[in-house]
Amino acid sequence: PMEIRHLLAQWIESQDWEAASNNEAMATILLQNLLIQVDEQLDRVSQEKNLLLIHNLKRTRKLLQGKYHGNPMHIAVIISNCLREERRILAAASMPVQGPLEKSLQNSVVSERQRNVEHKVSAIKNSAQMTDQDVKYLEDLQEEFDFRYKTIQSLEQSDKNSALIKQEMLALQAMLNTLDYKRKEVLSKIGRVIHEIDMLMSNMLTEELLDWKRRQQIACIGGPLHGGLDQLQNCFTLLAESLFQVRRQLEKLDELLTRLTYDGDPIPVQRPQLLEKVNFLLYNLFRNSFVVERQPCMPTHPQRPMVLKTLIQFTVKLRLLIKLPELNYQIRVKCNVLHSNRRFVLCGTHVKAMNMDESANGSLSVEFRHLQPKEMKSSAGSKGNEGPHMVTEELHSISFETQVCLYGLTINLETSSLPVVMISNVSQLPNAWASIIWYNLSTNDPQNLSFFNNPPAATLSQLLEVLSWQFSSYVGRGLNSEQLNMLAEKLMGKFVETYRFYLNRLQTWKLKDRAMAKRNKTWSKTKTEHSVAPTRPQTTLGKDSPGYHQQLLQKDTQTSSASCMLSPCTHPLASSSQCLSKPGWAMQFSSCMDVKQYLFQNFRETDSHFSLLLIGQQVSYSDYQLSWAKFCKVRL
Repeated sequence: PMEIRHLLAQWIESQDWEAASNNEAMATILLQNLLIQVDEQLDRVSQEKNLLLIHNLKRTRKLLQGKYHGNPMHIAVIISNCLREERRILAAASMPVQGPLEKSLQNSVVSERQRNVEHKVSAIKNSAQMTDQDVKYLEDLQEEFDFRYKTIQSLEQSDKNSALIKQEMLALQAMLNTLDYKRKEVLSKIGRVIHEIDMLMSNMLTEELLDWKRRQQIACIGGPLHGGLDQLQNCFTLLAESLFQVRRQLEKLDELLTRLTYDGDPIPVQRPQLLEKVNFLLYNLFRNSFVVERQPCMPTHPQRPMVLKTLIQFTVKLRLLIKLPELNYQIRVKCNVLHSNRRFVLCGTHVKAMNMDESANGSLSVEFRHLQPKEMKSSAGSKGNEGPHMVTEELHSISFETQVCLYGLTINLETSSLPVVMISNVSQLPNAWASIIWYNLSTNDPQNLSFFNNPPAATLSQLLEVLSWQFSSYVGRGLNSEQLNMLAEKLMGKFVETYRFYLNRLQTWKLKDRAMAKRNKTWSKTKTEHSVAPTRPQTTLGKDSPGYHQQLLQKDTQTSSASCMLSPCTHPLASSSQCLSKPGWAMQFSSCMDVKQYLFQNFRETDSHFSLLLIGQQVSYSDYQLSWAKFCKVRL
């Protein structure tokens, strides 16, 4: 209720409701303390004689006492979910305004999916906890059945024939039927929880992780800072806890099976399949949870990540999104360089343990701070960098390996950084950074080391936005529209020349069309007058004056001479198809009418339309290379 949330805001936010949702004793203590806090507020408002608030507080206290006294973990789950939703709303409200490239990543569909993921994870966690209670009830019921059955078996044969014993046997049979029903029900609930986790991991959670990785790429080339990793960590951790909880439930069912089994028992049939599915989901969840939180970067050039110089230290940070206390200091991570045309080794400490102490937010992570790439000398007679690309276009990748051993499971994990460029001289830094920008702008594939064999084109709007980010990273603000238009014209010089060429022809065509329209209108009027005049009332054929005929002939002569001035045969585009052999994006036309139709559909005599048309053009990687050197010479 709003009254409780307002009056006890500071106390509620200071409690660990998430931990209490998994600990019944802690949840009981928090519920008791909550009731005490409500009583204190009641005493305070009673002195103020606020009757409405007093009534609402009494009603809320009665509700808390009656509904959650027997299940305190439920109220802990509810409060935990509400606080998580509040944090999400506040984070969304404080999110900065994004450019066109970020708007493609952040939209209403993505936000809705994030909310759905969080709600589904919470629902799965609640379902797993409720199944725990069903397993506990099943265990108690089986213990009672076992005790009563053994009591009857211990009686002498003469006592077993009594009517009371027969009645007890009927009761035991009914209890056995109930046991069979509850076993099937528990297995069915476990199966539903596993299916929900499988669907969530296969669809929405995978998409969320891919979106985060794409946002990280954009942030690495100067875009707005990315976030959302803490929310992903919360989802991954809750799913892992739910899967381990289901695994313990299946182990408990196996224990119950060893104590009691019967014909048609569902546990031996369904349990192995469910356990295999749980282990499979745990393997996939752990493999996806091992991510590079901060990409490789030299401390001397923090605004140029993924460009590494030989024998210069760089840092890189990894995180395991499944935050379990049992894994603290238990996971050792090893890093290596995936070889390309040149071979590198990493000098320094390349094996470290993940822990929760180094991160400010307490995440399970590891940061390598003293790694240095060193180039291996190639065989005699080879320079060591021979290949299809120059050094600044040769991509490498740093791989990370580790192993998780937990609750009888052994899971091998591996992940890699985004492609990096290794340079040996600082003078290569601008071109290397240009390669990193083009790669992360053009693709979301994290491991395409052969990208520059056939680099794709990018739209001019995307490239201009990235160039604006480069200025913003130094001076704190991006480029304005005039500066962006200037860069666009520099990058697309051929397009601008061709546009103006076509625009001149368009103006000529418009002049001709206006003359043709005037001629058609005059001819239509003349024809109408010729046809209608003889039929006018009080007009006799052959009685028109000579001046009338001379006037009609004079109009016809003027119209014909005007149209001949711009006839198609004299138009500069009518017989010159080679005039249209402009840059590659231009069309090849078969006739003059095709040219006219294309011009009228695609060109306008306005600066705004020219800007829109210019922004939509494709920029090839070769044009980008030629322009990048000039761009880097600009004094920031």
